[in-house]
Amino acid sequence: MRWHDFIAKAIASLFCLVVWRLTLRTLSRRVPTYSGEQKYFPKHLINDDYALNRYRLNISEQIYPHLRKQADHVSAFSPLEIRIIASDRRQNYLPQVITFLVDAYQSHKQLSPSLEICNVEPEVFEELRRFRLHVPIRTLGRKSSRSSRMNETIAKEAADYWKCLDHPTKGRYIMLLEDDALVVPEFARLMTLLMDQLDRRQHIDYVKMYHPNQLRKIPSIPLAISVCILVCCTYCIVIFRRVLIFWSLITSSLMYLELRSYGSQFLADVRYYLTDTVYLSSPESCCTPAVLFRASKVAEMVSQLSFESRRSARTGHAKDHILDESRFVGRQTDMNLVVHIGAVSSVRKRRITLNEVIAVQARND
Repeated sequence: MRWHDFIAKAIASLFCLVVWRLTLRTLSRRVPTYSGEQKYFPKHLINDDYALNRYRLNISEQIYPHLRKQADHVSAFSPLEIRIIASDRRQNYLPQVITFLVDAYQSHKQLSPSLEICNVEPEVFEELRRFRLHVPIRTLGRKSSRSSRMNETIAKEAADYWKCLDHPTKGRYIMLLEDDALVVPEFARLMTLLMDQLDRRQHIDYVKMYHPNQLRKIPSIPLAISVCILVCCTYCIVIFRRVLIFWSLITSSLMYLELRSYGSQFLADVRYYLTDTVYLSSPESCCTPAVLFRASKVAEMVSQLSFESRRSARTGHAKDHILDESRFVGRQTDMNLVVHIGAVSSVRKRRITLNEVIAVQARND
């Protein structure tokens, strides 16, 4: 009798895992991804940083002339102002950032939000000149950002960041966007949903909109565990009319491993597809390519964070850690609203392997 029960449970477990795998495979094919990696990182160029950058730059140069009128006529009543923090990277990232940002709004028949460029160099550099007549440029830098000492670079980055934020606005929200971050194609719609949430949740001071997917733990891991346990227990009740603890733990663990192999972006895509909203969770410490701030809290935040930067940035405490460790209430979107394209670290002055490249390579494998 025991062997009969064991075999029956093993067959039931195997059937559950097969159905689970087929379900995930079907969802991965049917549910669109909102990550933007497919647009900015084509598979045939994934191992060539120069070719990737040239590919994106060519696209931006082709479509920018058609978007320029749109950029010149932003909405006077936009609740959002986007400030792009620009340095002389000499990689032609800035034309890509501005072009794809305006295109994201025009493709959704929306007027662009107010745009401003915060120039962290002492003078207007070559990439900025083509935008002088179309986007306001505010020069913040007193010395070049191309410092050779890492702690000096970290301190300057933090100081420039708060200077860019510290400027009056008519909007309800200010977004700081670094010049090596491209917005995802659905950015305009996602931002509208995000600001609607923040209008209702007044206690949130800022939202981080990027975190490397391979480093994400919240909410993807708790969500994956919860989904697997719920599905497994429901299946167990239907088949055996009761919950078998040991069987459920083993089966749900295998289901979890299968689900996690699809990555955190897959879970975020499915949730957005089903709920049509952006989920906010506690922020994880890392990265500030794109952060949304509540305008009414900016003066208070800049005062405290600038003081903390002067005190600790020169010791190697970066701006993202200063923000995360502050008393202000932050959240993080469950999916990235921007794609990081900076293949050279501005702090360490060396090439890095981008999270987006890793994700595309993993899908190819």
